Amino acid sequence: MQTLKETVLLYYPKKPKYLPRLKGILVQLGIRIRTVDPSNVTQKVGYLANLPGYTEESVTEPLPSIPEPVLVMRNFTGFRMEQLFTSMRRAGIPSIDLKAIVTDTNADWSFYELYTEIEKEHEQMHAKKAVVIRIEEPDFGCEGRPENQPVVNRVCVHMDDGTEDIWLEAEDDYLIRENIDEGCEVLITEKGRILPILQ
Repeated sequence: MQTLKETVLLYYPKKPKYLPRLKGILVQLGIRIRTVDPSNVTQKVGYLANLPGYTEESVTEPLPSIPEPVLVMRNFTGFRMEQLFTSMRRAGIPSIDLKAIVTDTNADWSFYELYTEIEKEHEQMHAKKAVVIRIEEPDFGCEGRPENQPVVNRVCVHMDDGTEDIWLEAEDDYLIRENIDEGCEVLITEKGRILPILQ
């Protein structure tokens, strides 16, 4: 049985100096490379991965921004993934945190939709547990709340790891939508976002 050709979709917001080294490793391992340009982030993953039945779609403005590198793999075994990552480490190429596998499900998503999903998973994985101990709503004074401006609350959380309590900001609508209130257990991401703990 013929082995399906391995493909990597490679996205960088800015081309790093080590990119030629990374491409060299991919070529040496016999892996097909498809570079995803910022102008292609709204295209479907299936089209970018050259899957049958997918065609290029018209691009709408403005394009969403992806601020960090993303590596998407197709037709990889666990062994081949480890081989690629080991080769990258040996060549001094920084690890790409946001990685994904092309599946039947996500092939229909845009590259940007796939990015937001794996970013969410990455945030959940690296977030720290905390308890909300206080929520302070802003005081708009006599002038009242400015029209069309979201209400941003100050939220004090007690970190589960015993470090000092910290104050963060979160929109009131978001806290209500996610049922986050005083006394709730939450997750705090590396970027200071407050996430609900999924049941």
